[in-house]
Amino acid sequence: MRAPDWKDTMNTIAPRLRLIVFVALVAVLCGGAALLERTAPVAQPADAALVMPDRVLAHLSISGKACVKGSKTLAIARILEEPEVATFLKPFDGLFAMGKEKAGGKLEQLGLDVSDLLALTSGRLSVTFSGMYSRTVQGPNGDEQVPQPEIWASFDFSHAKESGLRVIRAVTKMLASEPGAADAMKRVEIGGTTITVSTSTGPGTPEFAWMVRDSQLVVCSNPSALKKALTNPSAGARSDSFELISARVKRDDAIVFAYADVRGLLDEFVGMLPEEAAGIIDSLGFGAIQGAGYSFGIEGRGFRDRFFLHAPKREGLFAKVSKPGPVTLDRLVPEDTAMFGAGSLEIAPLYDWGLDVLSKLAPPAHEAVTSTIAEMEHGLGVQLRRDVLANLGPEYGLYAAFEGQALIPDAGIVIQVQDAPKIDAIIKKILGQLAPELPIKSTTCAGGTINYAHLGGMGLDFFSMPPLKPSWTFIGDKMVITPWPQAAKNLLAGLRAQEPRLADNADYKSLLAELRESNPAAGNGGIEYFDVKRLAGFLLDNGVPFIQSAIPEGVGMDVPLEIDWAAFPRTKTITQHLFGLMAASTWTKDGLHAEYVSPMGVFPTYVAMVGAIAIPFVAGVSGSAKEEEAIVIEMPPDLTETRPRAAPRLNTGKHRKAQLDITSLRACVKMFQMREHRLPTESDWPGFLTQGSQNHPDPYLDPQRHPGGKILDPWGNSYVYRRTSSRDFEIRSLGADGKKGGTGANADISSKKQQRRK
Repeated sequence: MRAPDWKDTMNTIAPRLRLIVFVALVAVLCGGAALLERTAPVAQPADAALVMPDRVLAHLSISGKACVKGSKTLAIARILEEPEVATFLKPFDGLFAMGKEKAGGKLEQLGLDVSDLLALTSGRLSVTFSGMYSRTVQGPNGDEQVPQPEIWASFDFSHAKESGLRVIRAVTKMLASEPGAADAMKRVEIGGTTITVSTSTGPGTPEFAWMVRDSQLVVCSNPSALKKALTNPSAGARSDSFELISARVKRDDAIVFAYADVRGLLDEFVGMLPEEAAGIIDSLGFGAIQGAGYSFGIEGRGFRDRFFLHAPKREGLFAKVSKPGPVTLDRLVPEDTAMFGAGSLEIAPLYDWGLDVLSKLAPPAHEAVTSTIAEMEHGLGVQLRRDVLANLGPEYGLYAAFEGQALIPDAGIVIQVQDAPKIDAIIKKILGQLAPELPIKSTTCAGGTINYAHLGGMGLDFFSMPPLKPSWTFIGDKMVITPWPQAAKNLLAGLRAQEPRLADNADYKSLLAELRESNPAAGNGGIEYFDVKRLAGFLLDNGVPFIQSAIPEGVGMDVPLEIDWAAFPRTKTITQHLFGLMAASTWTKDGLHAEYVSPMGVFPTYVAMVGAIAIPFVAGVSGSAKEEEAIVIEMPPDLTETRPRAAPRLNTGKHRKAQLDITSLRACVKMFQMREHRLPTESDWPGFLTQGSQNHPDPYLDPQRHPGGKILDPWGNSYVYRRTSSRDFEIRSLGADGKKGGTGANADISSKKQQRRK
């Protein structure tokens, strides 16, 4: 069969590669998270009948087949169909060709083509840990028995058999060419199957064996186990735990599936742990967990994550937290709530359990804690368990909502209370005892009373102890704690005016209904909701204008890539296809089951949220110190007091622009070198940039943006190029004065200095 032409291959994969690039860009704007690697599902058969161990302690499989078809159903794929998005991503097409050229040379040495590797990305990789085994190695005092992990790996390439065999032959040849490898490997024929075994016995060299069978590559770290599996008629059988958990979480279109035999792993390794660690595991009740499973796949317009914790017997911590209960707080918080989480937890029994565990694991610490609690209770006249904890719960939650056009969200913690007046009196009593100088005030709104602690009365300010006015109010049997009274006012006023609540939100309702379609009890263990559409819109509306204003044309990368940020799609173009992230956990008779539905996948979404929160802090800490050091504008001593400061700032911006230009120009030269197998000469400069080179007539830079083929620096002077050797070169801007040398704004900017800084 003829290997596919590279252009045909590119036409096939370009839409998916554009998806990768676009999602990565959106992730940066939302917090720096990569959201997915490929695009869409196709029905996948159940686990193939591989030669696998009977015992499975941990297992991971990744299927590329589940990312090939059906991409048009994804919300993110619909975003890519927008003309604005396609126009913005067009410059990235050149990156793919460049990546192919860089990889192609090395692969050709192995007798491979890039298309071989691309074809194999649709295969399925499985890795299994089956336990520890004892291996005989040659030590300084003779043979020694050393424990080694028994790991099985398999790769199914039945969809691209010829490419798979070519890759295997190339890798085998490469391994055999290593010094001494030929003597350390031997082939064994077992039951009509040939396996290759590494016979190294040194303590620092791993042993392993591999074989190809039915278009599947199987590798095992224990050659003896692989040989035995070939003659074992029951090989490949799965345990009851594996089958049960697989049925709970895995679907035919799963991209990722992971399994852990928690009970088996504990039995395998608990003897290696310190006695204290084993005691903690037992006290926490981890021994009651039989296994855990996770899967990630594509369903319809988005991604679905499934998680199952198999714990038919509840012990320790799990016996205390597994309290199913209905979620009612979605009828309390506003419809425009962007982040919401709620669950059910009995706090007093959890407190008792915690003290009991502490008494068993660390009696001195238990004595110190109980003594401190007793002393506090005596001083305050309040019994912690009876008066406080027994009155809290079981329902609890937190939320953040953007009121109107608010930039700062209303945030609050909500907890159910059994006796609101008693809890209110205890809070005021505790605050009065602990800080008599702390003013406790109240205000009213929409028929409700809002209490707040005026921390400013203690001489504290925002920078020493924010927030200044923590507040609490009671709505029926719920206590709402907010960082400032305004958030409580908005909540009370919305309820009084009978404004829509989160439970009325169309996106929230549809996602919850989707989860409850096959599981009516979904959410009895807790619910989480992120309004991805609102949050993405907020970040794009505030981030893109900054990028379009602050980042010069082009991009400071070591590739000839120019991004026109002015062409970035409108926020609505992107967000109109998005929907929220909904998670619902369910306590069942045999464990905890959780499902997540989202347009991006649960983990990338959480990373994006955390990243979005962290961006301002990271930028504030690391933003300008190094850059300012690199582009200091020196001023003559006699002018430092009289020269306006606008000029230095202007020159600083031009200096940065020149640095970015030189980075891009340097990448163009490196591309020329790769294509022409030589560096451009001074006479080639700068013509090849806008006219192309001998073997590649396509221009390296857009000729329309450089009239007359002139490549000018921010001061209107030509960039200077010179070869310093047959393999090295320098690109230089002569600064504001256009003359060699100088200081401050007139200082030269060189690609050599940039390389040294890196």
